[in-house]
Amino acid sequence: MKNTMNQSEMKTSDGSGNKTVGRDVIRPDALEKVRGRARYAADLRRPGMVYAATARSSVASLTGLRVDSEDAERMPGVLRVVTAADIPGSTQVPLIYMDQPFLAIDRVRFHGEAVALVVAETMEQARAAAARVKISGEPGDLVLTPEEALADDAPVIFSPPDGLRDAARNVFKSYRICRGNAREALERSAFVIDREYRTPHQEHAYLEPQGMLAEPMDGGCLHIYGSMQCPFYVQDAVAAILGWPRSRITVIQTATGGAFGGKEDMPSIVAGHAALLAWLTDRPVSLIYDREEDFRAMSKRHPSIVRVIIGADARGHVTAADVFVTLDGGAYATLSPIVLWRSAVHAAGPYNWRDVSIHAQAVATHTVPNGAFRGFGEPQVVFAVESAMDELAQRVGKDPLTFRRDNIFQYETDQTATGQTVTQPSLMEALEKATAAVAWDENYHPPADRPPDMMASPVRGVGCSVSFYGVGLGAGGRKLARAGAYVQVEVDGSVRVFIGNTEMGQGARSVIGQIAAETLSAPFEKIHVGRADTSRVPDSGPTVASRTTVMSGNAVMNACMTIRASLETVAAEQFGCDRDALMATGDGFACRLHPATHMAFADTVSHAAAARLPLASSSWFVSPPTSFEEADGQGHAYMTYVWSANAVAVEIDPGTLQVKILKLAAAHDVGKAINPREVRGQIQGGALQGVGFALSETIAYSGRTPTIGSMPGGRMLNPGFSGYICPTAMDAPDIVPIVLETAYDNGPYGARGIGEPPLIGVAPAVANAVANALGVRVRNLPLCPEHILEAIQKQEIAHE
Repeated sequence: MKNTMNQSEMKTSDGSGNKTVGRDVIRPDALEKVRGRARYAADLRRPGMVYAATARSSVASLTGLRVDSEDAERMPGVLRVVTAADIPGSTQVPLIYMDQPFLAIDRVRFHGEAVALVVAETMEQARAAAARVKISGEPGDLVLTPEEALADDAPVIFSPPDGLRDAARNVFKSYRICRGNAREALERSAFVIDREYRTPHQEHAYLEPQGMLAEPMDGGCLHIYGSMQCPFYVQDAVAAILGWPRSRITVIQTATGGAFGGKEDMPSIVAGHAALLAWLTDRPVSLIYDREEDFRAMSKRHPSIVRVIIGADARGHVTAADVFVTLDGGAYATLSPIVLWRSAVHAAGPYNWRDVSIHAQAVATHTVPNGAFRGFGEPQVVFAVESAMDELAQRVGKDPLTFRRDNIFQYETDQTATGQTVTQPSLMEALEKATAAVAWDENYHPPADRPPDMMASPVRGVGCSVSFYGVGLGAGGRKLARAGAYVQVEVDGSVRVFIGNTEMGQGARSVIGQIAAETLSAPFEKIHVGRADTSRVPDSGPTVASRTTVMSGNAVMNACMTIRASLETVAAEQFGCDRDALMATGDGFACRLHPATHMAFADTVSHAAAARLPLASSSWFVSPPTSFEEADGQGHAYMTYVWSANAVAVEIDPGTLQVKILKLAAAHDVGKAINPREVRGQIQGGALQGVGFALSETIAYSGRTPTIGSMPGGRMLNPGFSGYICPTAMDAPDIVPIVLETAYDNGPYGARGIGEPPLIGVAPAVANAVANALGVRVRNLPLCPEHILEAIQKQEIAHE
């Protein structure tokens, strides 16, 4: 059902505004984490518990797979070695295509693929035995890049499932968005650029690696505890591998040390393995990855190749965009089809193109599967289109800020590439505030105006970017666009709240607690938001896409409104007034007719319980309608958008070409900041993750021909933080979070969401600042000294 109360209607009855929403409350999980009392998956112990480890392929492509486990089975403490032949239910992970096996069956498609499981009395015994499992077969041809995968003679990695037989070989999914005739419009344009941009893998780098505990329970049931974003995905996977009904499987999230999308689909595999071993041994099984295993086997951000052809008329107004997006999906589809959908919908950016053509495809390679990652396919295309917009601005003869002012969404008649009319676009405000924060007018200088000896000393530049982010799953995931909640007020005035979405460090328990407290007029300290538990609420979809605040927040608010009706009934009776005369105080109610009177929340609850009024409620929220036509890509893609702008000031050392970010301003319209401190934290954390994507993070693979000793091709070369360089607190620039609030009518208290947008626009803003400083355009991420030097050399050759 649709929430019918908007932000203004949900103000307290005395008109004084929110009592809890909009405050910087302390996170409920803060103290247990800083004191080391939070219990993560690796901390869990059970009587009789045993330990599991995974035997993985050391090569990227094998056919005729053979497994010899005799040596491993004879090792001390080993209880059993398990292969795909031991799976009683489905051998395939239940996701979009079901193309990925829980354990490899006939062939291996990437280095690090799971082939067998070992269960032993200790973790050390299990890992030692897993290393003794012999995996062999016939080496297959390697496909390591999208270009190779699309070649006419490429070996088949992925064959389209039924219903997609018209798809090209090794193409997981493709989309086409078309409005008008982009090619004809480009031919008529006064200015046109045609550029290609590339982005690499990005590792999630969550603090806690993957981990699960599977525990057999009485009555032929199984409990799964672990680190995850999507308990209902895990429940589906365990039901599939065991061939059980979901009612016998309960999934409970433990404290989760970060996720960023990496614990959306991958925990289904980890939990499936632990559950299989628990069923086979009838003992609790702990399966905890170390960092290297997590790097090698778990999903990454999709590498991308994006070709952007855009034009403008003689006045500098954009005309048409023709964009070609290719994502490297890796060995299995995982979530590539829906990651690609978001890429396609956002590929043209928030600009007023009259004609648009977008072609997007995700292809298979013999590399680690790529899946969900903060931004979900959007950072790749935003890097491309925002870089291209700077290049087109230069061609037109305008500075990049003025060019954006002339062409971004500003009015509620503007339309996205899918033909959706935008509402409440606040891009201009975001852009102005972000650029003002880096003193754009004082610091921007066209590269042509710089002195010839500029490289004799550190050079500085500024850059900006704009983006928009569709909140929730959108039309591409509308079947999952629902959320449930259960709220129970105890007789002592304490409150239990359960939702189907998870807390993974983003502050969901704080925000949901604040929404419940505000709606019930209860002290925030009385609210306890429990961890996600599939036995408490119905399947509420995944914790992704910045959807928790809107979806679960609405469900909680609706449940609380039912309970509030009981509380207001007894309060009105006590005061001798109508319910309309009541005022919510944040700790119970008062009567407008008798201002000195007040009934505390706990007292109100006590009276309601004595009157046997309902003090518990379940609720269900379904997102507003969305649509998308596969034929032309037109439709109402998302229920609402977050509008964002980034501005960056950089300094570059002429000797090392090292880029230092001096200031990063990030402006985001969140609708309503339920907890402003958490919003600022999300912006700062996401921005720093974007800095890593921009400057240093990449995964390296050995090539087809071994170059390092006898190392086979397709092997990850930097599976750990010694070789994979992500920014730490010591590398953090001055990040200026700018919070804008334009209330969204269908959001709880006007909120939209903020989890994903802070990362999305950082890389292009940094790239544009580097180009402004050096007069050289780098089109490949990361913006490391090697890539900058390569771009300088190419420009010098072009000028000769």
